[in-house]
Amino acid sequence: MIDAFIALAIATVASIVICPLAAKFATMVNLVDQPDSHRKLHKTPIPLIGGLTLLPICFAVPLVLYLVHFGIVKKIEFEDTRQVVGLAIATCILFVVGLLDDRFKIRGRQKLLGQLVAITVLIVFNYHFDKISLFSTEISLGVFSILFVYAWMLGTTNSINLLDGADGFASTIGIVLSLAVAAMSAILGNTWDAVIAASLAGSLIGFLRLNFPPAKVFLGDSGSMLIGFILGALAIRLTCKEATAYTFLGPVAILAIPFIDTVAAIIRRRLTGRSIYETDRGHLHHELKRKGISNHKMLFYVAVLCTVTAFGGVLSLVTEESEYAIISVVAVVIFLVVSRMFGFAEFRLLSGKIASASKSFLVISNASRVQNNEVRIQGEGNWQVIWNELRNFAASNQIHRLTLDLNIPWLHESFHATLKQETGLDETDEQSTWWSEIPVMVDDRIVGRLDILSNHTEEFPAYDVINRLLAKIDELRGEFRATLQACAVAEQSSTDALVTTKQENTSAQQETPAQL
Repeated sequence: MIDAFIALAIATVASIVICPLAAKFATMVNLVDQPDSHRKLHKTPIPLIGGLTLLPICFAVPLVLYLVHFGIVKKIEFEDTRQVVGLAIATCILFVVGLLDDRFKIRGRQKLLGQLVAITVLIVFNYHFDKISLFSTEISLGVFSILFVYAWMLGTTNSINLLDGADGFASTIGIVLSLAVAAMSAILGNTWDAVIAASLAGSLIGFLRLNFPPAKVFLGDSGSMLIGFILGALAIRLTCKEATAYTFLGPVAILAIPFIDTVAAIIRRRLTGRSIYETDRGHLHHELKRKGISNHKMLFYVAVLCTVTAFGGVLSLVTEESEYAIISVVAVVIFLVVSRMFGFAEFRLLSGKIASASKSFLVISNASRVQNNEVRIQGEGNWQVIWNELRNFAASNQIHRLTLDLNIPWLHESFHATLKQETGLDETDEQSTWWSEIPVMVDDRIVGRLDILSNHTEEFPAYDVINRLLAKIDELRGEFRATLQACAVAEQSSTDALVTTKQENTSAQQETPAQL
């Protein structure tokens, strides 16, 4: 345990010293996040130094402790050293991928390929789950062990990356999670892991000094991906040491907040018919901002949430009872959904899907049955007026299912509605069933889509229905434009308020040295 405390202290001091130097270097080589007039609030380029700061500290500090024999050398086995070397190599590969993305904005598939290569290196160095024991039941993974490692590492790496959208947000999460992993590793006697996790926490503490709102430096992909990757790999080593329920669910609980955000994003996108790779503004930090929570309070809230789940994970390990990890995660999920802080829209989408499937299964025939499900995923736009018009159109044209999905991330607006009515349609009859997807465009910009499923009859031929629907959309274009303009005005007012607050905070920070 003393080694972890020493690593934490050294890493914190090293990060405080390295960050300003890394910021100057990043500015020289144009490794910066450029401002824009669209969604970024900063007015000057911000250096992206996460990877430049975290990578050397995370592995240099443990190496220093090893070389000077701070007790750590007595507790190391050859396999541990081999796996740590593998982690260092894999992390360097991921760092290069993140650095390329920060500097040149590479494609998502190229970034994914780099992540897969880094994970493959871990597998070569014997990172695996042979079996997991859950509630007295031993599950042998066999050939699925490798697939499990790929899925786990992709999840941890990208979940932290997705949360890096507000000043200090991912850094704060990383600090809490790293300290929790360090504690779990120390309890299990994994000295290498405890020191690496403590080094990561210390480097983030020093980094947060400049990343705290209003941020002077950003993590970038090279930093945010690195946090999730290292924590994910250390979690695998925790489970490999003792494949029990509490050693498996403990790390899951520690990483619960990033996972909850990622799962919510997948639910939100899949149940609205979007690609899971499609961008939106529905992540945890976006929702907290939308509710008017300041950046400083936002960091406090997310730190508390992470601490609750992390405490549950560590407590499970100490007591050897997995229930504490489960209870902590469930409690946080219920709190977020009930308070409508995050996940309420996803809960409505999921419950609506389950209810619809249940009714379809239980009700054999009911000609008058109509299902209408509307979910405001994000924003305050008055989309119900438009949807009501489309519902009336669907009823008068015997459309079996009509879906309106609006995704306008630049205005923080998202709305999803589905109407399903019994028309006697047999979806298995390919001769009479037709479907269509129509993009909704306003001023040459796609703001959403309409999905239609119906049956071709003499009274309602497909081409007539589609032509009438296109005419209806054209008729509603003015209503779309007016709603978008109202949303734009509200968004601009909110942005101006945030910019003013950020500038005031910056001015206050700049005045402090002179006052001292």
